[in-house]
Amino acid sequence: MRTENLCGITYLICVSMIVLLFSCAISALESDWPSTFGDVTGSLSEINGLTILHVWGTPREQGFAIGYLLASEIVGLYDRLIAAQTWGLDAEKWNRDVLDSAQHFTLASEYIEEFEGMLEGIESRAGGPAEIPSLGRNLQIEDLVAASYLYDDKRLGCTSFAAWGAMTEDGRMLYGRNMDWPALPAFLEAPQIVAVRAPWPDSDRLATVSVFFPLLVGINTGMNEEGVVLCNNDAYNERDPVQSGLFFPAPYSNRTALETARASTACEDIVMALQAEPSGVGRSLTVATPSSHRAEWAFVFEADGIWEETGGVIVRVPEPEQSYILTTMHHRKRGEPIYCPYYEIGEESLHAIACRDALPLTVKATWDLLAELTPAGGLTYHSVVFEPDSMLMHVRLQTNGLTAQCNRSITLNVAALFDALPKMP
Repeated sequence: MRTENLCGITYLICVSMIVLLFSCAISALESDWPSTFGDVTGSLSEINGLTILHVWGTPREQGFAIGYLLASEIVGLYDRLIAAQTWGLDAEKWNRDVLDSAQHFTLASEYIEEFEGMLEGIESRAGGPAEIPSLGRNLQIEDLVAASYLYDDKRLGCTSFAAWGAMTEDGRMLYGRNMDWPALPAFLEAPQIVAVRAPWPDSDRLATVSVFFPLLVGINTGMNEEGVVLCNNDAYNERDPVQSGLFFPAPYSNRTALETARASTACEDIVMALQAEPSGVGRSLTVATPSSHRAEWAFVFEADGIWEETGGVIVRVPEPEQSYILTTMHHRKRGEPIYCPYYEIGEESLHAIACRDALPLTVKATWDLLAELTPAGGLTYHSVVFEPDSMLMHVRLQTNGLTAQCNRSITLNVAALFDALPKMP
């Protein structure tokens, strides 16, 4: 196993600072940008080389903290995306096609406030408008929104599975997740950050932890304070339409679902959230809850842009007497299943455990299965094992193009990360 630092971040240095309401050391960003934190409602820290972002406060305050603390990373990633002509995007195509397509998005007012705060935070850190050299102009709020469009348009691969009961050594829930994407130079150089987000004041939201790239502040891999895990897999079924009407960006629809899902009512809560904020692309959300009295502890929410059919969502549950569920890159219930070799590999391995032909899953065995499910033609940017009952999150990240499973695992005590958030009055 290689033990290199997170994602080859050569521009992070460790500097000891004291930040409001925190006694931990803060990792300052190595850049020419001013480093004064002031009253920013957020902090950066580091655990075994993994960058941890805490944010709290109103949507605008949280957005400002993200923009201020990650300003150079956000601006740098935009610049590299265009400079490298990622997906063939140059400045002209970005300004014409991407920004135009992003106009089809609908966003909750709180998320719009966060974007506004992000831009304010970036400009505050820059001491004025933040120039994107490869675009030949300053960063605009439309660019921040458009980043979510790219996530929808370019799509993820990914594999997720959950197992419990007789499938695991102690009977408790284990959840494995690979986030796969093409090996894109702009993203290979970008840090992946663990975001710990407090609920908005006076809201019914829950605190969440997620893994994300600096300019994509929705959720595709995360867990909330009640131990509900939600990860996004895109679905490439032929029936998935090109949605021309207004729709919600998938990472923010996912975030609403996770932030409003209680462990005891997760299935109902998530269906409600996905129907309230429908996305225009096919995706499968694999959701798991801590061990409880429920008949099913895990679900797959298969969604697409065909909203007139069941509000665009259908729920897939485990087969009778089955204590696991698996998702790869296609729907299995909402659309005609497409053959996927990784689904076949995962199903065969999980079925062997269920039939007692293989030993029950442990954290190590979960890592081993995730390694088997690594795509041959892409890259696993992050691989995560969740233990919802003990609120643990084991994270592996790609470094220098080396797929995540080949790097060391960093274990995070998620409950402790939530406890580090300021207590709101």
